[in-house]
Amino acid sequence: MKIRTFFHGSESAMVNPQSTRCSTSFSGPINKKTALQRVFKIAIPEWTKVDLKINYLDNAWGKLKPAIRSIFLDEPQCFISIDIFNAVHLAWKDSKVGATLYDMILEECGTFISADLQSLEGKCNDDPSLDNCRKMEYLCTLAGSEAHQRVRESSFWELGLELFPTRLCLASQLCDKVLSNIVVLIRDQRSGKSVDVSLLKNIMAMFRGDFFYATRFFEKPFVECAAEFYAAEAVQGFEEMMDKRFREDLHRMYDLFSETNLLGHINNALSCYILKTGKKVLAEGSSLQEFKDSVDRICISHFCEDVVLEKTVEQCFKDLGLTWKVSKISRFPFSCPLFPPWK
Repeated sequence: MKIRTFFHGSESAMVNPQSTRCSTSFSGPINKKTALQRVFKIAIPEWTKVDLKINYLDNAWGKLKPAIRSIFLDEPQCFISIDIFNAVHLAWKDSKVGATLYDMILEECGTFISADLQSLEGKCNDDPSLDNCRKMEYLCTLAGSEAHQRVRESSFWELGLELFPTRLCLASQLCDKVLSNIVVLIRDQRSGKSVDVSLLKNIMAMFRGDFFYATRFFEKPFVECAAEFYAAEAVQGFEEMMDKRFREDLHRMYDLFSETNLLGHINNALSCYILKTGKKVLAEGSSLQEFKDSVDRICISHFCEDVVLEKTVEQCFKDLGLTWKVSKISRFPFSCPLFPPWK
């Protein structure tokens, strides 16, 4: 077969070239001592034309199906890659045949992926997801799925990656278990514990796909986890402000929360603080009355004698066994020390 070549952009014969003289299009000085170098670019011949008498779908699938099994079961390679590549390429010549072939590939792969998902029952890890990506990458190379080959406006690689989350969403109990483990990892990370971030990202990647986006499957647990975390942080911060008597911060917080209609958060935090600290005061044998006076002065001076907050304080001290009594001194905070020691 005669191989066509290109010389400086012009077509020439590679067999017995007649002259080494440069073409007239060449510009620049010629070094007579140095022979001119030819740059050859081999023109690869076209693929074999499609023969309508041959069933390319059956031929490609017959070669590819055993290879898929070997790939997903990690069996020794007993197939010839170039033969499979050529067979699939010929099947892809017809777009309908190619789409049918890829549907068969995805269905076959899905069976093995469903089996791999069962390993998540014992331990939540990213091995199945990463292993699936590795196998699909190998299969894409073997099947010759270049970027321009697309099925239903998606590449074979994209369809392959969607197989894992699609199969995962069908196993609802397993899906919930994996999701719970993700929330635990997020909670541990926020609390300062050492967490494998790469593991967390890889496990979260299992939940990509149209099903999880449409149902917002991950959104609600994540938001609830975040709300729980920040609520705990808020209570801890409120306790610190009350204990250390950050006067300006307490007053500023009340002003901001009252403007945004969020005083309920202060009410809840104040209730938790009084009950928690009050039990600690009783356990240490300290004066609960002094603690009550301190809280009373904070409500008067920094919480603008808020009626709702005062009722909450009254109920909390009743629960601790102390009756709430308003003294004349407590109503005139500037006539006495604002924060008398109570500990």
